[in-house]
Amino acid sequence: MASVNITTKNTTTVELPTYEGAKVVIDNVLTVGDIEAIRASVTVEPSEEDKFNEAVGNAMVLKSIVSWNLSDDKGDLDITIENLKRLPFKDYQVVLQAVTGEQKTDSEGNLLSAAEVDAARKKK
Repeated sequence: MASVNITTKNTTTVELPTYEGAKVVIDNVLTVGDIEAIRASVTVEPSEEDKFNEAVGNAMVLKSIVSWNLSDDKGDLDITIENLKRLPFKDYQVVLQAVTGEQKTDSEGNLLSAAEVDAARKKK
């Protein structure tokens, strides 16, 4: 059996619907070690489930972003949680969709209904 190099980056580039030309490069491979480190680094108590899940989700998205071409009046934006939170919700959803691999928006970044999400799952 041929050996497969698991250190090779597997990336996807997504375009943000709100800003013409805005692109985010996503690493498609979060390892088990990445997820364990993220969960361990979150300072919210797991008993506060909603806040804990949001913090873990944001950290996973942040860890997955390889690069972006976003800037503001002061210059290029670093990839930080603060700058991630500046994105419009539909742009964040497009990035989240690329990270999780689960379709939750249409091609224009509009949220799908629960029925549409279920239908997209069934197509896989």
